[in-house]
Amino acid sequence: MKILAFILAALACIGTSAFALEIIVRTESNEILLIDAAPADTIEDIESIADQYDRCPEDLRKEVFQDSVVKLNSLPDESGLQPEAGVSRNYHAAVSDKEKADISYIVNTLSDLPTPKLLFYKSSLTQAGDRINQVHPLNFMATIFTDEVLRVKVRNIKRKGWVWKDFMGGLRNSMNEEKAKGNLKTEFFDDFCSRVGIDYRKIENPISRNNWDDLVDVLIKHSESQGDNDRYRM
Repeated sequence: MKILAFILAALACIGTSAFALEIIVRTESNEILLIDAAPADTIEDIESIADQYDRCPEDLRKEVFQDSVVKLNSLPDESGLQPEAGVSRNYHAAVSDKEKADISYIVNTLSDLPTPKLLFYKSSLTQAGDRINQVHPLNFMATIFTDEVLRVKVRNIKRKGWVWKDFMGGLRNSMNEEKAKGNLKTEFFDDFCSRVGIDYRKIENPISRNNWDDLVDVLIKHSESQGDNDRYRM
């Protein structure tokens, strides 16, 4: 399940206040749902609701869920969410200070905040991601794995279920896009290895298989072997 968007509404009453949270998700079967969630609901609660709706016979859904879950025909305002087709990211373009700040914000936020609280940072995380969309994925990884703090924080993210799945999903898509455009050249990986300080032979196997999850795992293990301590672990 992938969380696509959320809407938070505040309803003021005399002497009391209430919050309504509507979350748009895409299920494993590629259904787009609008779910009415309570403020106390966790990510796991939302996943469970979406899974139950997915498995429920269609003729019983309205009765069982009483309109608390609505199937959408498409994602609202979906246009413009995908990277511009045919445009390759420039590996030789330096990562600007603003782009580094956005990468740092994304990694630190995903690492440090409790998983349920990340829902409230969805908008700012999406905006930061949009601002670095033009950064070549190898430069994105180099920014993380040449920074003492970020390379530890990315290990923290790996322990966080759907957060890691979403993080790697975005990176995997970017790598596959550049691979399809012929924009993951051997000389790029040679330079990348020099910057990160890793022997190319250690990442040659995942590169040859286009297995970007394994590539990141090797980079994390390499960082651990470089003597990273635990002072940034959460």
